[in-house]
Amino acid sequence: MDEVSGRDFSAEVSHRPAGELAPNAPVNSHIQHYRSQNEMSLRNILWTGLPIGLAIGAVESGTLAFGLLAIPLLAVSVIYGVKIFRERPKLVQSNITEFKSGDYTAMQMWAPFLPALGWLVAIPIDALGLSSLPTPPLLAALFSGALLGVGGSFGMWAMFQRSFRVGKRRIKAITEKQSLEGVTQPRMDAVEANGDILGALIAAGAVDGNNISIKVLGKLLDCDMDNAEDAESLVTRVKDLQTDGIIKISGQALYQKQFSWEVTVTPDGIRNLAQIGHR
Repeated sequence: MDEVSGRDFSAEVSHRPAGELAPNAPVNSHIQHYRSQNEMSLRNILWTGLPIGLAIGAVESGTLAFGLLAIPLLAVSVIYGVKIFRERPKLVQSNITEFKSGDYTAMQMWAPFLPALGWLVAIPIDALGLSSLPTPPLLAALFSGALLGVGGSFGMWAMFQRSFRVGKRRIKAITEKQSLEGVTQPRMDAVEANGDILGALIAAGAVDGNNISIKVLGKLLDCDMDNAEDAESLVTRVKDLQTDGIIKISGQALYQKQFSWEVTVTPDGIRNLAQIGHR
């Protein structure tokens, strides 16, 4: 394949936002589509988790009138829980086979150790005499319930966002150098023709080593893997993309079923994805 010359695309590359796919890259719509099918809505999670936390706080207040508020709060939680169940997000997460520099932010790296520093917060509180102030039981119960509900909701939302965000950071690491290495016209054509597959892989975080099986990919693409013709068509497209160097297949053992092969978008695939939005 003939390499695309740097001179042909230098102007577009110089204006690309660092670490991003091109804003008008055709695959962006596929990524958003499959993310909406794969992830739970933060709004629905909050409307499910926050009422539960507040209900627990209301019960712990020890006041009958406020304790009865738990009933409508739990009803709201059940309604949105049913809504999540009816939407049935696919919740596909890529397998993180190895951790790379930049996969997590500094805050995420330090977060597990922050609770150990909680005693530092108590020093100014004690110094100001705030710890001796009486706290109304109702206020304390509702505040702790709200923290429980919000914290649990954001924790669940972040858990199901993890693989996508790791993949996004790997995309940033690949594209921030604005290199044209591996960018060719045939590869860009292949990327454009298979935007659904690549968008689904990126939505699941299957980028640069993180992978998902072809069977799981078919689930995300709403491909009927029990239909031999549809399944074979997907496998053929995946093989063709590997031939083009856009994705990489692993796990091709002698007696390994094709549906269990693991796939990931290669760095060359990401660079071509980033480039086609500037043509």
